[in-house]
Amino acid sequence: MQRFYELTYLASPVLEEKELEALKEKVKGFISNNEGEIESEISPVKVKLGYPIKKFKEGFLVTLEFNYSPQKIEELDKMLKQEKHISRHLILQKKRRIIKTESPKEKKAKKPKKVELKELDKKLKEILEE
Repeated sequence: MQRFYELTYLASPVLEEKELEALKEKVKGFISNNEGEIESEISPVKVKLGYPIKKFKEGFLVTLEFNYSPQKIEELDKMLKQEKHISRHLILQKKRRIIKTESPKEKKAKKPKKVELKELDKKLKEILEE
């Protein structure tokens, strides 16, 4: 049974755009080739680091969300550790987000009806008379 994971890794800032894209495809290919299914990805973003990592003060942050077998996570971890252009990585098991959308009919049904002031006065008088 597959589980839902998020992988975030920090790629070397010396990589050019083509090399960065090739690294991203290599990681995605490894996941796909091992029966994983990538659900979403966030394009690489250059970030300034809080402290130097491998003598670099910047890096490219890449995030992937995917379904993957828990038995194969160690293999993915080893592959990421061996990749020389990846400074750090983090694999998190996450709960799947379920986004519920409402139909227009449901939205209309939830809207409270506007009450006239006269009706409120009438109801208030009834309550006070009791």
